[in-house]
Amino acid sequence: MALAIRPAKSKLTAWVFLRALLRLAIPVILLLLVYALAYVLMDEYITAFDIFPDDKWYLNPGYWLTAGHLVLPLAWLVSSFTNRRYGEGYSLAQLLVAWLVVGLVAYVIAGMIESGLPASPLPSRRVSLAFLFAIVLGQIVGVYVFDRTRGRTWWGAPLFSALWGQTVFVLVFYPLSYIGMSDPWINFMLMDLAIKIASSFLMLIPYFIFRGLVRPLPGYGGA
Repeated sequence: MALAIRPAKSKLTAWVFLRALLRLAIPVILLLLVYALAYVLMDEYITAFDIFPDDKWYLNPGYWLTAGHLVLPLAWLVSSFTNRRYGEGYSLAQLLVAWLVVGLVAYVIAGMIESGLPASPLPSRRVSLAFLFAIVLGQIVGVYVFDRTRGRTWWGAPLFSALWGQTVFVLVFYPLSYIGMSDPWINFMLMDLAIKIASSFLMLIPYFIFRGLVRPLPGYGGA
């Protein structure tokens, strides 16, 4: 009897694993697209809000603000939809797989640069490591907050997830990247934090529009 049960159990386990991978495909691809778009646009500086004179250049966001800064918050929106649909475990797996892919791509690009082949310029190692640590930590916090605030109001989980996650990202990234340097990084940090807070509220609009299409699986009600 035991021998008859074991093959069925193995087959079920393999199917569950395959189904989990298939479920992760679209969330991971969407997250990677956000990362790729933010990277491509990191050289597109936004100067439309520069209103201060040249002697106060450090107050003008155009000195450092890029379109990539405005795209990056979408990473929390994508994670919120994954959490809404599949729960906390899938959201964390989505982040893990996406960052493994990012790490592999960064390793390949670094190898191309060392080999003298043409490649896109990368930020300094300090900034890159600070960004990696800050965004991974910020997104994990976002996943954690979403899972523990869902089910009360439709807007609570995505809003608090983005607010807490992006705040952690900003407060970790800038000190790790710029402390000890001459750049007025505190001004950059405060302006970026204001942008991230505003984006957390603005992202409720697409979340509300598409939440009907991304319905929670049984057992993941609310949000």
